[in-house]
Amino acid sequence: MEGVNGQLQTKYQKIAAEYSKIRAQANVLKKAVIEEQARNTDIRNHLKEREVELRRAEQEIDSLTFRNQQLTKRITVLQEELDKAQNKSKKSKSKVSENNSQIPPPPPNNILDEEFQKKIVENAQLLSQISDKDSEIESLYERIQQLEYKVDYCEKSKVESECQYQSTVDKLERERNDLQRKLNDRQKQEETVSWSSNEGRRDGYDFDAKGILSNHRQTEPSPFSSPSASRRSSKSLGEGKPQKSQEESNEFFYAKSCDLEKEINHWKAQYHILKIKYDELEQKKVGATSQIDNDALKPVEINNMIGKLSTPFALPEEIEVREVKIRDYFLEEIERITNEKHIYHIKNLAMAANSEVMHVQLDTSESKREKCETALLETLSNYNGLQKEKEMQDGNYKIQLNTMSEHLANMNEKLICQTEEIQQLKFELANKNSKKGKQK
Repeated sequence: MEGVNGQLQTKYQKIAAEYSKIRAQANVLKKAVIEEQARNTDIRNHLKEREVELRRAEQEIDSLTFRNQQLTKRITVLQEELDKAQNKSKKSKSKVSENNSQIPPPPPNNILDEEFQKKIVENAQLLSQISDKDSEIESLYERIQQLEYKVDYCEKSKVESECQYQSTVDKLERERNDLQRKLNDRQKQEETVSWSSNEGRRDGYDFDAKGILSNHRQTEPSPFSSPSASRRSSKSLGEGKPQKSQEESNEFFYAKSCDLEKEINHWKAQYHILKIKYDELEQKKVGATSQIDNDALKPVEINNMIGKLSTPFALPEEIEVREVKIRDYFLEEIERITNEKHIYHIKNLAMAANSEVMHVQLDTSESKREKCETALLETLSNYNGLQKEKEMQDGNYKIQLNTMSEHLANMNEKLICQTEEIQQLKFELANKNSKKGKQK
């Protein structure tokens, strides 16, 4: 029994150490979950900031397109004015040839040159701004990829930690079930031992204190009589000072009841020994007158609660010494057995209380684990929704950028054609002016 108790104690110590480790791991997991939630909030804030920046860039691009449209309209107007001027010049060639001597040459059109230069500079600025926005968009894409990689790594680490935690919890539950089974077996053994001892006492003794002992045993708390009692004992461990005083009073009454039981057993033994002696004396008085001479040399049979014993010579002193030794031996055995019983009873109470406390702590840890799992599922669903929104926005932005780039390329081609035409017209006007000067 002591070896089994030692093994149970070592197993309980191992379970307590593993439970403390799991508790520390749970705290670490809580911190990791909080950090991951903070990282997710930071990522969301970064995404919101990037969305705002992209919207601003989109607005700037829209404004640039509007400005380009205005420039194209202005260029078309200027082109129409140039066409009109060319038509007028063609019509007035004859008149100009006649009135060359009278009219001076027209001054050069510097206003158009300045406007064209301004438009070219503005177009170059717009192209530089578009290239800057493209570089910003590329940097934002890189940042988004980095954040996605971090989120994936955090999810993998969470899954691994959850698997480890689940395996440790399953292991502890298996060990707890094994210990509970062993405790139930121990309880059954104790019940059988106590039942057999009570049966032996009922068969061997006829004493009026049986009712007192049965009442005492009914009021005595058993460690595994009902789960509510063990729960009350486990709850009393977590309460305050009044319950500690109540436990001390209960221990005092329990020790007192143990002492009373020892005294009852002692007086039982004394009563039965005196009864045996009285019966022997009565038998001696009855047969003393007729069998003194014959029985002195015959073997004598002694019948008592121990059994039958045949002795060659029945000497009262030897019988008394033997009875004293037997009485002392059985008193020592009874005291030892009662002490062991009370020690095992106290150990069983402590083990039941510890198992209930571990039940409560496991329930709390499981509830916390479920809460963490729900929080993780919510964060994952939010992340998936944000990922889908980001993909949709990326596709929209790509389409808009492609359309804008095509539109700008077309506008650049138009501007180049118009600048070439303007330069050609300038060259023709310069040639005409030089010819007019030479004719003069």
